[in-house]
Amino acid sequence: MFLLRKKASKLQQEVEEVKVVMIENMNKSEERSEKLTDLEERSDNLRNSGKMFVKTSQKVKDEKKKQNVRSKYILYAIVGSLALIIIIVLVISLTYNKTTSVQNTSTSSPP
Repeated sequence: MFLLRKKASKLQQEVEEVKVVMIENMNKSEERSEKLTDLEERSDNLRNSGKMFVKTSQKVKDEKKKQNVRSKYILYAIVGSLALIIIIVLVISLTYNKTTSVQNTSTSSPP
């Protein structure tokens, strides 16, 4: 009988040890689960931030393209206007020189 009690006591002690280990494992598993949940939330936030960054950077890129095109058109208009002004000035000066040259030749030739 004593031997049975001793075996039962030993088995009870082993069961308690296994119980402690199981409780520790369950606690660790719960902690891992919480950490994984936190990690998932952080990765979702990071993914959303990345999507927002892509949208914002695309908007900025499009706006900069529009500004670049506008600047080019303004530059082309300025260069074109300057070229037109230079051509007009040249035409007027050549016409004026021909007119004065014709007048000088007509006044200087004897009748």
